[in-house]
Amino acid sequence: MMQYAKGFWRINVISVDTNAIVRLLTRDDDIQHTLAIRVFETSEVFITDTVLLETEWVLRYAYGFQRSAICQAFTDLLGLKNVSVSDPRIYR
Repeated sequence: MMQYAKGFWRINVISVDTNAIVRLLTRDDDIQHTLAIRVFETSEVFITDTVLLETEWVLRYAYGFQRSAICQAFTDLLGLKNVSVSDPRIYR
């Protein structure tokens, strides 16, 4: 969302943590899943490299996701128009 304030445009961006992405992808907690969906549907979202690395680790070791499932989930997530990362070329 862009806002005009005192002579300049400001873009409101939310940086999400590992928990928000894990809840979005695993749907293991209905309330937190709903909140995560709301954030991703209504905000410009920035995901740090560290959060992506942590998310991969949690999905693989804590939830038993296979590599292919993690790759597909990240492809879908990073393909959202409102989601950005520091260097998209890294995640191709």
